[in-house]
Amino acid sequence: MKQIKSFTELRKYLQSIPNIDNGGCAIAALTMHRWLKQRDRKSEIVYFYGDQSLNSMKENNNFQKSGKGIPMSCSHAYVQYLRRYYDVEGITDDPRPHHSLSEAVVVQTINNVDFDIWNEDFDHKKFVPLIERNVGVNLKDIKL
Repeated sequence: MKQIKSFTELRKYLQSIPNIDNGGCAIAALTMHRWLKQRDRKSEIVYFYGDQSLNSMKENNNFQKSGKGIPMSCSHAYVQYLRRYYDVEGITDDPRPHHSLSEAVVVQTINNVDFDIWNEDFDHKKFVPLIERNVGVNLKDIKL
């Protein structure tokens, strides 16, 4: 695969991964964040929550502030870059409640498969190593 040179190329590549927006959105957001970070570009990972997952937002806020509680999944994850929210599809104006999380907390939410299940449509074991290799970001902290 040729080297990814732009943020748009990165999103297009991630968009080609089956079901990345169906259980892999946090991995996509983490990948975009780390890719931007490698290029000294500032971004944040942002979790959005629907009505049924507002408790997860409270748990994640508590976990990020105190280290106590259980890191949980979200309804959808984006990367905030240049004051806009991006997923692999593009820019969103998602009105749902949201907050930014540190990389470390995001990794813990992704790895929290024993308590909180992400949508299983996305094949972590198959695609995380492929994304890591093709994009050139370190995802070794993601449990497979």
